[in-house]
Amino acid sequence: MKNANRVALVLAIILIAASLLFVYGGSNNRAQPSTVNTRGLGLAAFGELLKQSGLPLQQNRSSVLNPGKNDLLILTNEDGTFNRIFGRESEADTIERPVTNDFDEQEAPPIRKPREQVLLEQSIERHLKQGGRVLTLEFLSLDNKVTPKPPVTLSTVDKSKSFKVALSDDPYFFTSDDIAGATPLIGTSNEFHTYLIDHKPGIEMVVTDATFLRNRFIAKEQNAEFGLWLVQKFLPPGGKIIFAEASAGNVEQRGAIDELGKWAPAALWQFLITLGVALFTLNRRFGIPSREITKARGVKELMSAMSLTLQRANRHDHALLILRSNAIDQVRRTLRLSAGMSEAEVISRMHPDAQAIMANIIRLQGQYIPKKDAVNMAHFLEQHLKQMEFEEKARRAPQ
Repeated sequence: MKNANRVALVLAIILIAASLLFVYGGSNNRAQPSTVNTRGLGLAAFGELLKQSGLPLQQNRSSVLNPGKNDLLILTNEDGTFNRIFGRESEADTIERPVTNDFDEQEAPPIRKPREQVLLEQSIERHLKQGGRVLTLEFLSLDNKVTPKPPVTLSTVDKSKSFKVALSDDPYFFTSDDIAGATPLIGTSNEFHTYLIDHKPGIEMVVTDATFLRNRFIAKEQNAEFGLWLVQKFLPPGGKIIFAEASAGNVEQRGAIDELGKWAPAALWQFLITLGVALFTLNRRFGIPSREITKARGVKELMSAMSLTLQRANRHDHALLILRSNAIDQVRRTLRLSAGMSEAEVISRMHPDAQAIMANIIRLQGQYIPKKDAVNMAHFLEQHLKQMEFEEKARRAPQ
């Protein structure tokens, strides 16, 4: 009973530890606005909304994207990470650099971007150069304590469409003087929330504060309707939606094989299959199988083994039965009798004493025969067969 309680206690501790790791193991202070993040500050509900609305959504975790010209590329731009490729000032540009000593000849090395971010920026630039469309969702670094403020009414420039949207407690808007070349799309009476920028030939739609699309906010007021309207309005006909998960930190880790090119994984699989076939066919012969040639044992070895077996079993009656069958075959050969002649007719050609021995062998089957009697019967039968063979050869010899 004590052992059972100990086992139950250990299992309970393991279960509690696993639960804590499951809940808190993947948490961090930086809330990733990803469509696979189902926590409060994720965008899983927004992604599901697009799918349920019949829009073709593709969630791509790769940092190398190849969208078509009519595809809409959605990326999350947290703290202005991708502003430089769009020609805008990033959050890092607004921070003053620390004052350094004029006499210090060594300068701080430039901060290198992660390789995945560089590849993603190149993919975005290629898409804009081919005339594609990019929907940029702007986010600020928020913690889990963010709360919505009272709803704000956002209207299009021509006042044809209005939405009551619940934003964060400190939403970010812009005026027409903040960003050069921006075409306002929707906002309040004096500030704008969403605008368009022509990158020639590509076009970018920027949502300055996309907090309303997070899982915690999207069900409030008309947040879901507003987000769906933006995507439907900007999606080209016949195109699909590609959500760049890598922009939200949900990037697919590429191995050394993937870096070589698309041909490398296929070549690796071919090598593994070839290696498997080689191992499977090792020591296996193909083609028509050759006949196994074995050296046949002589009659002497066979008879010795048979006699030894019968001797150990004391089956002298069975040994005499074998001797009787051999005697009939020998009489057929000696007298050159027909193969269709019955055993009774063959035995009738033998000496009367030999016929009596042949009859006794049948009669004594299943009975114990002393070894001495069996040897005498076999010896007499052998002498008779030799005498018959001698007489038959003498009769057939030329005179």
